[in-house]
Amino acid sequence: MASLCPLHSTPTGWGWLDKRLAAWVKTTYPWIRFLYVPAACTPVAQPMDAGIIAKMKGLLRAKYSHWACRVTREQIEGGSEPSKIRLPTDVQMCKTNLVRWLGDIVAVMNTDAQKESVR
Repeated sequence: MASLCPLHSTPTGWGWLDKRLAAWVKTTYPWIRFLYVPAACTPVAQPMDAGIIAKMKGLLRAKYSHWACRVTREQIEGGSEPSKIRLPTDVQMCKTNLVRWLGDIVAVMNTDAQKESVR
């Protein structure tokens, strides 16, 4: 089975990626080549990624801010004392929110990409 991406980049700081693993990959999957990228060089090599990531982080921050304000407002309107207001931070809530928000963000970014392709 041929790799769809025969050249893989990986940070050099990954401790698990040692010489034995590299040798095994070279022997087992000779069509795969590792390209070692020094730390903090990815934005230089892939500048578009920085823009996409920045946009995604901005949209994610906005989603979190809207959620946090809504939850806070609901607690205040429900009669909670300001000192008792808490945002739920359990793992399940965080996972649920993250998956929902990322789905929304991908939809927004896809719509933006379609608008840009028409121009």
